[in-house]
Amino acid sequence: MYKRQGLPFAVTPGNHDASSGPRFALERELYRAQWLPRRPALDFVDAADYPFNYAFRVHETLFVSLDATHVGHLSAKSKRWLAQLLEQHAPKHRHRVVFSHVPLWPFAVGRERDYLGDHELEAILQRGKVGVVLSGHHHAYYPGYKDGVRFVSQGCLGAAPRALLGTQQPSTRTITVLELEANGDVRIEAYGGAAFDRQVQRATLPAKITAHGATLVRDDLALRPGPSAPGSAPR
Repeated sequence: MYKRQGLPFAVTPGNHDASSGPRFALERELYRAQWLPRRPALDFVDAADYPFNYAFRVHETLFVSLDATHVGHLSAKSKRWLAQLLEQHAPKHRHRVVFSHVPLWPFAVGRERDYLGDHELEAILQRGKVGVVLSGHHHAYYPGYKDGVRFVSQGCLGAAPRALLGTQQPSTRTITVLELEANGDVRIEAYGGAAFDRQVQRATLPAKITAHGATLVRDDLALRPGPSAPGSAPR
């Protein structure tokens, strides 16, 4: 459907289809075999390892897919690749967005130990001035800031929505929409409901999430005083 609509579909590997664990080598090869011939018509910056670690640009935005499919630190090879990519290409772009499956920090009940927790990776993101890091796996929407980077956990579209840490009600099924502005702002909103037309109000989300020594502050509360609306990047 996305192809018929002329919409490029940029995948990133997950634990159910391309886990890097040795027991899942066949699934990983099937993932590669399925997506290589479906590579979208994008302006790729680096596609040598598509559909795992790769990067492309859309206008003034650099998008980077990370091969993060397992709990624990990202591989040294992937971190070297990311650091070199950002050093070379990040300064050429107004926005830098990284997306992967397993998050850097935990967001959801029942997934408290399912995260990367990789401080070296976090430092690479900070040095590369990455503004937004999108992740899945936790099945709960939350936009939070930690040390200058906005980490956004995606809600699920299918089974098993989860409650955010510190809450009891499962998150609603949502899609996330990013608006990348020419002035440098990034507006992020999530939409739920049967037609995905009901905007998730930030006041319904926890003011902060803390787990394993990491605290993420809800993005609207991390804003500095100024005219930016909720969902915009801090100035």
